[in-house]
Amino acid sequence: MPRVLPRFLTLIPLLLWTASARGESVHIALDYRAAEPDCPSKNAFERFVLARSPIADFGALSADALTARVRVAPSERQQFIGSVSFESAHEANGGERSIEGGSCLDVAQALAFVVALRTRHPGDVDVRRSEIAPLPERPAVPSAKKPRWTFGTFASGGVRSGTSPVLAPMVGASIEVRRTGDAWIAPRFRMSGLHAWSESTSTQGTMKYQLMTSAVDACVVQLPLHRERASLCPIARLEIGSQRAVGIEGQGRGAGSGAGLWLAASGMVRAQTTIARGLTLELDAGALFPLVRNEIVRGIDSTVSYSIPAVAWTAAANVGWTFW
Repeated sequence: MPRVLPRFLTLIPLLLWTASARGESVHIALDYRAAEPDCPSKNAFERFVLARSPIADFGALSADALTARVRVAPSERQQFIGSVSFESAHEANGGERSIEGGSCLDVAQALAFVVALRTRHPGDVDVRRSEIAPLPERPAVPSAKKPRWTFGTFASGGVRSGTSPVLAPMVGASIEVRRTGDAWIAPRFRMSGLHAWSESTSTQGTMKYQLMTSAVDACVVQLPLHRERASLCPIARLEIGSQRAVGIEGQGRGAGSGAGLWLAASGMVRAQTTIARGLTLELDAGALFPLVRNEIVRGIDSTVSYSIPAVAWTAAANVGWTFW
């Protein structure tokens, strides 16, 4: 949760006395950059400074304007770190001050206080690093704390080979349980239902192929790419279901029966990115290894129409919603 800097409060009377004792304005050339879109804007930061120092002037600049470079960016453990440095005609580099806090807003407001103090004549006030070091944070608000585990639902669409002589379109739905955070060890488990279908025509006739299968995915190690917003994850999958082939000009069957067992293992790579809070987009690609390799035959003359290969491939795009 946000950290506050109560030591600054003791400097407010000094700042107000300074503003009333000096009538001239202090021109400030502000170079403000915040990495996150929900951080205060440059105009908002200027208002923070003006609320604490009426003599600050961000309008027309003069030759002796005070240059303030302000930066705010995310840090580890979902914190934010900010820095401010000064340059003026009186000194080339006034040093850099850093502040860390739990939210971008609190860090920006603390930095605005430093800029307001600096509107005094250079050297009058020395804001030391020890004065702006983080202090113990306020009690956490329970509703803002993320749980260690989350769950989500996904819909998918893609193609795969191996179930018929041609590429088979595929759709599916799944539920997932995963560990939150951007650590390398972040287990996630998913159960899916998949349906693939295709139609193949040859000199022997036309066959319709269907695959209905359930799948279990597991990922233990992930490669975080950007603070829980993007990651790569190696997936191990096991599929079990039923494969059928029906001949339009004859009857197809698998392994001497009307429907053949589908049992396959697969290894995939899943690229995941968070589009908005809770909304996730994924891309899967990998290899299939059928463990039961049936032969699809025509019932009329027992001619082999298709044999399940030893290796196939699959690719899919998933869209999901994660709850927490």
